[in-house]
Amino acid sequence: LTIKEICQHKKSLICALGGGAFANKETREFLKEKAISIWLDVSLEILVSRTENANHRPLLENKGPKKEILEDILNKGSRFLSL
Repeated sequence: LTIKEICQHKKSLICALGGGAFANKETREFLKEKAISIWLDVSLEILVSRTENANHRPLLENKGPKKEILEDILNKGSRFLSL
């Protein structure tokens, strides 16, 4: 199910999303219109540590060094903080 589909089936819902969710324009627009978003800010070092052994992170799979990818996600994510 997509975020949109999940939200349409519930009147009230708390949903924890990763920063990569906002990389998708459709998801971003939907959340901007229908949700209250709260960002939890952590350092790059903490993100690297938390994802060190993770094998269920689609944005980190087979795309190069995790630290560089996470840094890019952090930099791009900061654009969305004003939503």
